[in-house]
Amino acid sequence: MKTKNLTIAVVVAALSIVPSVWAGSGIYGSFVIIDEAGQTYFDIDSATGNPDFGGHAFGTKTWGTDTLDIEGGEIQTFKNSGSNVTGAEVRYRVYRSGDTPGGFSNINLPYDSELGGGNQKWDVTSANTSLMNVQFINRATYTAEVFGLAFSSHGYHFANNGGANRKATFVPAGAREEHTIAAGSTDQSSIGDISGGMDASGDLVKKGAGELILDVANPDFDSDAYIDAGTLSVEHANGWQSAGTVNIGAVAGADDATFSIADTDGGYTFSDAVITRTGSGARTVGAIN
Repeated sequence: MKTKNLTIAVVVAALSIVPSVWAGSGIYGSFVIIDEAGQTYFDIDSATGNPDFGGHAFGTKTWGTDTLDIEGGEIQTFKNSGSNVTGAEVRYRVYRSGDTPGGFSNINLPYDSELGGGNQKWDVTSANTSLMNVQFINRATYTAEVFGLAFSSHGYHFANNGGANRKATFVPAGAREEHTIAAGSTDQSSIGDISGGMDASGDLVKKGAGELILDVANPDFDSDAYIDAGTLSVEHANGWQSAGTVNIGAVAGADDATFSIADTDGGYTFSDAVITRTGSGARTVGAIN
């Protein structure tokens, strides 16, 4: 009798450490594919010789010069006991570190092949989606967040670090039209990489369909501003101290132009005026809550 009890105890102990492959279905391999100067597989929840996506720092990436694309991913699944896996995805989002993130975008991973024993591979390697294709504030740190997902007859299966997902960072530079003017500076070189920049008189000329964000104090700026296209956003209580005129829209221009003001303490004072100029595009003055 003692021998039988011991046998039962050993069986119970063995069952307690059996891996999840005894479940109906699930994920046992998960990777995201990133292209910088060639494709690299990053581990999501897997532990392989690949670099880990979680905690990875991609460094500074220059818009128009550097590549930072998510090309897709690979999910490896298992199925037992009549369960069936029907699809897989990698989901991702990009946001300024410290901000409240938005929703996820998804990349579908079609069925690829059988791996034996009911295991299957789902992948795509050519999604060609830039992680830098968002509105950036230059020189801020951004977070790229990913997780893997599989669909089955037993419900959803996740490769998501226990719900915390996996997060990497990068710092955009020269990002389209999204730049911060240095505090207290009216020097043309401080925003010289903005399309249009400052003209010779020191006036700020905003061109191109992007957003120029003033999120630091600029107490010395006292020239006129011309928003020929895109958006000029003031996101600091002292980000705009200009005694000049804000001119919204190019004369007779067709591009939309917007002047946005954040809801910050202290308000704003304009010594002169905000003028909407004639043209066929929309001219907008708005508030950022």
